[in-house]
Amino acid sequence: MNDELKNIIEKIDNEIFVADQCIFFINSCNENINFINQNNFAELFTFQRENSITTLIIKTSNIYEKTKRNKNYSINHLLEYINKKTTVEIQRREDLFNLTEEYFNISFGEELKESSDKCITDYLIKNLNSLIPEKHNPKKNGLSNKLDKVFIHRDKARTHREIIDMSSMPELNINDVEELLQFAKKIMDLIGTTYFSKIYMTNNREYFLTFDAERIKTANERFIKRAENFTEDDLFIKETL
Repeated sequence: MNDELKNIIEKIDNEIFVADQCIFFINSCNENINFINQNNFAELFTFQRENSITTLIIKTSNIYEKTKRNKNYSINHLLEYINKKTTVEIQRREDLFNLTEEYFNISFGEELKESSDKCITDYLIKNLNSLIPEKHNPKKNGLSNKLDKVFIHRDKARTHREIIDMSSMPELNINDVEELLQFAKKIMDLIGTTYFSKIYMTNNREYFLTFDAERIKTANERFIKRAENFTEDDLFIKETL
């Protein structure tokens, strides 16, 4: 794997990881909302939760952004790079055929399976591009509609902070974002496994870094559990030498 391709993959992987961290933190706050409100932690957790929501929206939009400025984060750019580089060889053909059908319901005919790496890659990328969600194209498929909402929230309410009536914004929930991330994870596992022999999913189709991302939830809930016994002094930062 050359340095440029390695950089693209690592950047996308990190965007997914941080997005997963945000989801775990947001869900942890939601699950402990009664304790947070009853113990006067609402301001603290609201601030952290809102920042997590903003980060989640930005990271998810980065993964699907097509602009040149953002090319090192985008799965669109990853597929484009692989398709243009004739030196990228398929390392595990059977895995490519099996995972493509399992994840995206794309089948390869017997004749195509016997053809060159370039022919197989061209066919694969063409079909994946037809499925990848696109902003400003909500009619393409259900995921494109969800992605469009992510970009609207990013541009109108999170990064540019326009003065708008929030009730006019399209509803966006965690499940919408999780579906978009899951699609990206499947792309990463398919490309990583078949072209670079690097597996990103377990046999149960769990993204490996998701287990690491979940630590943020564990840490948050440890804090909440300890907070049950906090004294007033515990809520102030003490100077230490």
